Amino acid sequence: MAISISPAQPKDAVHIAAIHVQAFSSNVLMRAIYPTPAIWTAFQSCVEEKFTADMQDPKITVLVARY
Repeated sequence: MAISISPAQPKDAVHIAAIHVQAFSSNVLMRAIYPTPAIWTAFQSCVEEKFTADMQDPKITVLVARY
């Protein structure tokens, strides 16, 4: 199965943010900073907004890998 890498599109931001947040979800320090599910939801929303903004910045490239 081939993997393709391409520039991310705004519709990808929700998935990228979910992966990003999930990657840190077992980190003890992150759990101390973000102790409740509601805060994790807000954190994920902020991460999504940041990735969306990064995609619109001509100096930043956000890539996605798909298979």
